[in-house]
Amino acid sequence: MAIRKRRASELDDGRLVRRCKRGDRVALAELLDRHRGLICTVARRVAGKGEHLDDLIQDALVAVVEGMDRFRGDSKLSTWVAAVTTRTAVKWVDRNGCARAAPLDENTPAAEKADDTAARLVEAIDRLPSDQRAVVTLRHIEGLSTEDVAEALGVPVGTVKSRLHYARQQLKRVMLARPEEASNHER
Repeated sequence: MAIRKRRASELDDGRLVRRCKRGDRVALAELLDRHRGLICTVARRVAGKGEHLDDLIQDALVAVVEGMDRFRGDSKLSTWVAAVTTRTAVKWVDRNGCARAAPLDENTPAAEKADDTAARLVEAIDRLPSDQRAVVTLRHIEGLSTEDVAEALGVPVGTVKSRLHYARQQLKRVMLARPEEASNHER
């Protein structure tokens, strides 16, 4: 029987994490490549669009790399990566004040698409406070359980439920309003 050496892309996250902890740069590159989409999505959902997003994503990638030794494997790697990214993004927003979407005017492409329900929902999520946007992103967009969201954010389950409740109330208000009124809702 010939033993074939497996490429890094064929390995599961657990093996790649163990290799990363031993200093394997190829395994680290593979893990970052696998989870870059998640990092970008979570960072954008928490901090919104803007020129700052590339810097924030870079900070989140660095935080994941620097924190790899602390990953214990108690949760899925994707849950841990989402948690590190969320915490990094929330700190970034608090430090740099870039969480809120810019007010719409009637000439922006987003305002032209305001009749589209999906575009309005994305816009409404972008306008949520960063703590609420983080739980909505992790729970409803990334599909984590309430317990996993709590673990990812380092907060009690009740806090996640409360933030979800208030976020859903705000989203409902915005989505039930006429499109031209929706851009006026803040918090």
